[in-house]
Amino acid sequence: MQQKPLTEREMEVGELLAEGYSQCEIAARLVIQPRTVYVHVSSIRAKLGCRNTHLVRLVVSTRRIAPVAEI
Repeated sequence: MQQKPLTEREMEVGELLAEGYSQCEIAARLVIQPRTVYVHVSSIRAKLGCRNTHLVRLVVSTRRIAPVAEI
């Protein structure tokens, strides 16, 4: 099964997670609602097959994932 690529916004959220920002800090930094960040993180977890946010941080920090526009 082929992995679905992350959107540009999901990549942005994932990179901020990998840098150690909390979901509330990401929301403030991107000027979006915390719930929106939660939805992005849930989508990232599903696409990457990660059980938790810590795994998302690890995966994003160790490899680059092409956004939809680049595929």
